[in-house]
Amino acid sequence: MRRKRKYRECVAHFDALLARRDLEPEQRDAIEASRKLVKELSRIRNPSEADVFRYVGQISEKLLKVFRKH
Repeated sequence: MRRKRKYRECVAHFDALLARRDLEPEQRDAIEASRKLVKELSRIRNPSEADVFRYVGQISEKLLKVFRKH
């Protein structure tokens, strides 16, 4: 149960970022894609450590690539 709360908390942070009006379109797309990946991860019943590392790697790669440009 605690794990699901953390995923919902993470999605809520992404939603708060998306509510901002000062984001570039590429930044908004990266945040939306990252939000989608977190939701996918939350749907995995018992994710392995490898699954978690893979998803976190994908999320951080998307966000760093876009936010490093600006």
